Amino acid sequence: MNASRPAATSIRFLILATSVVVLALATRAFLLRSVSSPQAAGQPLLKLSLQPLSDQGQHWDIDSLRGKTVLLNFWGTWCGPCRVEMPKLIALAKEFEDRDNFVFLPVSCPNSRRRDINTAKSETQSYLDENNFDILTYYDRQAATRLAVAGAMGLGDNFSYPTTIILDGDGKIQGFWQGYSPTVIDGQRKVLNSLLDH
Repeated sequence: MNASRPAATSIRFLILATSVVVLALATRAFLLRSVSSPQAAGQPLLKLSLQPLSDQGQHWDIDSLRGKTVLLNFWGTWCGPCRVEMPKLIALAKEFEDRDNFVFLPVSCPNSRRRDINTAKSETQSYLDENNFDILTYYDRQAATRLAVAGAMGLGDNFSYPTTIILDGDGKIQGFWQGYSPTVIDGQRKVLNSLLDH
């Protein structure tokens, strides 16, 4: 009996160690997939419909964005990586804010489709005030723009947060990122520079 106890403990330890390694590899694979480099360059975004979450700002659609380079970010106040990314994204947008043909569209997304625009407005404004962020934010009613992005990128139901795309003046996707890592902002800066310097 006593001889079998160490063997059982060794087997449990081996199973636990194997589980930890598998989990680590799966997490690494997910992060490598979710923080992606620009892809599908030239894919058109067929629908975009965003309304401001404040009295300022304007409604944006594909036609009103013609001729503009767009940094479009889908985020949520409830999303940890989004909260880490947002100050860096705001700083990036400020680098280009003096360009007439640049538009930054941070889209605040509730964690449930059942949340209405008033809840989104309240939660977003609280987050912005708490962090002293002075930016206009937008709302994607019925997730219409997110569904269009998912369709253009072949995501199916795998839309995750944060997701950022860069559109050129013809409404074509020139950069796409899901997830956040410190290298994401550098990649976005590179794409924006290449589009705005032409």
